[in-house]
Amino acid sequence: MNGVVWNVRGMNKPFKQGKMCKYLKKFNIVFAALLETMMKEMNFAAGIARVAKGWTIANNYVEADNGRIWILWQQNHVNVTIIETNVQVIHCFLADRIGGQLVAEAETRAFQHTIDSLNLVDMKATGRFFTWNNGHKLKLCKEPLKQLMHGEMRSIDNKVKETRDILQHVQSLLTMQIDNTFLELEKPILRDINKWLALQEKILKQKSKAYLIAEGDGNNNYFFFYMKARASVNNIDVLKDDNGNLLRQHKDIERAFLQFYINLLGSAAESIPGVDMNKMRNGTSLSISQQQDLTREITDTEIKGALF
Repeated sequence: MNGVVWNVRGMNKPFKQGKMCKYLKKFNIVFAALLETMMKEMNFAAGIARVAKGWTIANNYVEADNGRIWILWQQNHVNVTIIETNVQVIHCFLADRIGGQLVAEAETRAFQHTIDSLNLVDMKATGRFFTWNNGHKLKLCKEPLKQLMHGEMRSIDNKVKETRDILQHVQSLLTMQIDNTFLELEKPILRDINKWLALQEKILKQKSKAYLIAEGDGNNNYFFFYMKARASVNNIDVLKDDNGNLLRQHKDIERAFLQFYINLLGSAAESIPGVDMNKMRNGTSLSISQQQDLTREITDTEIKGALF
């Protein structure tokens, strides 16, 4: 008899239901216990039909709103008797027998002989009665972890902003006056801003990684689709030249780009003509007042008027 016990971490997505159905068929599974299914009872009938159509099913929807446990079996291969059902466990008895008869004592004699010859005995169980949980304790940790995350992240964001403001102020002083005092003051501020930015980047990367894991859990097709999408964005398949012709060959596209930048930037000249000083002297020149205007100090009002 082939059986499986599996913490599936949700069975709501159709792709997971399809993959579970293929798995059961591929490995000739006749008994399956699926934990943490997290499917509402109103969606159960449609969901189980995609997973194990025609199988006999037991669940704990009566005891748990989300019915986290499904017991599935093929009745023509295995007999299952449900003994107890509660929020965290379904206790059942299995009888593996084609034709529906119970396993005879003689069929387990070789196994018992092996246990006896190796002097194996059952050890008393220690620790928690249940070897898995339904997430209640994790829910208790959710709020403190959320507060810690928001608090620490907000603190780092504030540190980055404060340090950047100080750096901009010091650098603005340096633009007006080059002073060794300001230069020495700038160095530790640069170290601080780099430290806070690096820490901020690590946190954001970790959050991004968690998102990708959640999106891609059991769904490698998502990653391949994302890779193909990035490749298509970064690739130029068709280009229209100045004459309106569509270029599809890689060499033609490369040649068109090269020609565009040659026309834009020009080519190297063998000689550059000099300035005709006679024409410069006989041309229009600035008056004394105009020359003074060029060297006078520009006011903040003039800068704001030009920009805004």
